[in-house]
Amino acid sequence: MSVDADGPFLTDRVCSNTILCKLGVPSKEFSNTILCKLGVPSKEFSISKGFGDFKGGKIRQKVESKSMAKNEHLRSVFDWIQIQFDKTEFSPREIIEDILFLDYDLFIENKGSLKYYNYDSQLHHGNIRIYYGAKESSYMLVMSGQALEFFRDMVLDPNSLSERQFLNNLYYNYNQFSVRRIDIAIDDFNETPYFTPNQLLKICQKKRFIYGKSTYYNTYGDEAIGQTLYLRKPNDDERLRIYDKRLERAEKLGISKRYIENWIRTELELRKEKAHYFIQEWLHSEIDLLNFTKGYLKEKVRFYSDSQFSKPLRSWEKFLGHSKPVSIIIPKPKTELEQKLEWFTYKGSGAILKAYKFLYDNNLLHEYEKSNYLALNNMEYPPDLASGLIERAILFKREDLIPTIKENIKRRN
Repeated sequence: MSVDADGPFLTDRVCSNTILCKLGVPSKEFSNTILCKLGVPSKEFSISKGFGDFKGGKIRQKVESKSMAKNEHLRSVFDWIQIQFDKTEFSPREIIEDILFLDYDLFIENKGSLKYYNYDSQLHHGNIRIYYGAKESSYMLVMSGQALEFFRDMVLDPNSLSERQFLNNLYYNYNQFSVRRIDIAIDDFNETPYFTPNQLLKICQKKRFIYGKSTYYNTYGDEAIGQTLYLRKPNDDERLRIYDKRLERAEKLGISKRYIENWIRTELELRKEKAHYFIQEWLHSEIDLLNFTKGYLKEKVRFYSDSQFSKPLRSWEKFLGHSKPVSIIIPKPKTELEQKLEWFTYKGSGAILKAYKFLYDNNLLHEYEKSNYLALNNMEYPPDLASGLIERAILFKREDLIPTIKENIKRRN
């Protein structure tokens, strides 16, 4: 398997630090060179481009200087990560030690349930939770905002690792898992924010926005406790939340908002396949999380200052800046016929059929076995399999085969 800048971790395990060993990083050699091999640009989290790199007059320099300063007060972090692991491929210990880089003995076993699933137990540590149960064929790792803060502070940051590397390790080295939900927050700490929830709400009330094909919006709370603007419906696979995090924190802590810095949060929530393939596309890119998320919003969400949808809202455009539009392509799900053929080949009786044919071709079958082998040609299709065959015939423009398929459908008694 090839290793690029964002590829798998090193595999030599010769160090004393448990977590770094799992990443293949010798503790005495954890230098900038190693960071480069792990895909961490040396200035990933800083803005290093000086004003001298820009061409133009003093006015342009001042405008760009102001814009850059404002962009420096933006950050992007994951605020929720939820991953489902197939029981046949993973154990709780493997998830904890090889994927989370934590000690299995730190986790406490307890009862626990998760909405929409039949889990009845959980392992938890530092708000990191792994749900499981006899009625489910998977484990579910749930990392809330608090859990991710803990994970960054206690695991990633002390070892100079990033969330990108954590996810790289998963996507490049494992199969049979699916990211089921991610929340990505863009935090605006500017004294004068790009916008407030109330400002965008007024645009929504005038029906001057679109999110994909949706114009649905809703609100929660008020300006006293912090108002949240929601775009798209609660059951959609993606949603946008915009709220005043400063007011939320002040309310939660019971203190005046003047003791907390300005903080407007724009939070993208993705579920199911959209979550999984967003992460995959981001890992394949060389774009940081902030600009990749901005690019996704630039492609999906538009606000306008006029009813004709001809003038993009200036504050939203400035917020998105020079990010390049990002499209996430989700592969079309396999048909039932494709799934059956794949199962037969890799998990079913494909090898047995090949062996059967070998024995027949080389005259190594007993007479009754020959009869059984020849009987395969006379087998009829169950109705659901016949439907899949008809769909395939239509797809390949071979409608002439449909009568033959119908003649071989197994009839119910």
